[in-house]
Amino acid sequence: MARADTSERTVLLMADDDPADCLLTEKALRRADITCPLFVVHDGAELLDYLKRRGDYTDPETAPRPSLILLDLNMPKINGTEVLEKLRDEPELCRIPVVVLTTSDEERDIAASYALGANAYMVKPSAFDEMVSVAEIVKAHWLETVRLPP
Repeated sequence: MARADTSERTVLLMADDDPADCLLTEKALRRADITCPLFVVHDGAELLDYLKRRGDYTDPETAPRPSLILLDLNMPKINGTEVLEKLRDEPELCRIPVVVLTTSDEERDIAASYALGANAYMVKPSAFDEMVSVAEIVKAHWLETVRLPP
């Protein structure tokens, strides 16, 4: 299988407020041999600041435009559902693919996420080996199969 794109063009942005989940996901992505840059924000407000280049995120060198967003739904300040609503109203941001990666397997969360434009919905496992499997799916589909927008 081909290696995931490690060029500077491919950037992952993860929005998750749980430090343990962030660490688990980061380690799983690396174990799956995803070596492109990964940036992490910890709530929906910070995610929107990053994407709109506000506050600490005005420099495109330190906050490059993401190729793919991994979005948790249950975050403080602005939750993932509200983020999806806001992203889809922004012409420059609505093309960025969003994979909801969350602990919820509730049908209402799944339906709402897709209704608001999520490109995929994955339930975040708690076991490391299962998270590596999720990371390998992300790699195979989003980094090796589909073409991400420029």
